[in-house]
Amino acid sequence: FIFINRLTSADHVIFFNLICLAFFRLTNDRNILYLISIFLIVSYFFNGINKIKSNYWQKNNVLMDIFSTNLYGSQYISKIIGANTIISKIIVFAIIFFQISFSLFFINFYFANFYIFGGVIFHFIIAIFMRLRDFLFAFLSSYPILLLSFYDFHSI
Repeated sequence: FIFINRLTSADHVIFFNLICLAFFRLTNDRNILYLISIFLIVSYFFNGINKIKSNYWQKNNVLMDIFSTNLYGSQYISKIIGANTIISKIIVFAIIFFQISFSLFFINFYFANFYIFGGVIFHFIIAIFMRLRDFLFAFLSSYPILLLSFYDFHSI
């Protein structure tokens, strides 16, 4: 189980989705698809909670630190964020708020559109600037199932 501990959250989403889709294919039970939606919402929520609890994310220039690394970095973005700590704090707050409040997706059609649009933009930015393309495909591949769950939920 050492292998599982080294997976990213994108890997967890892909792995979980594949297992659920295989079971859905075998059973044709839509409740299995709802698990993917719940897993996505819980993943966002606890990633946001972990950011709030983390001393690292409480620092003023967490984004500058992230973008300064060789792995996820962009020197251009790092300089811009480093020069504008207020913008950095606003972006960090927006990320945390988005992740924690993602369950509001289910309230109504307008919230659903807001969170889907926000999620697409969020993951495109991560893919482009941090070169984490697997996050784009892992999370966005769950969005059609999330929309299906939304429509099923509101048709009850």
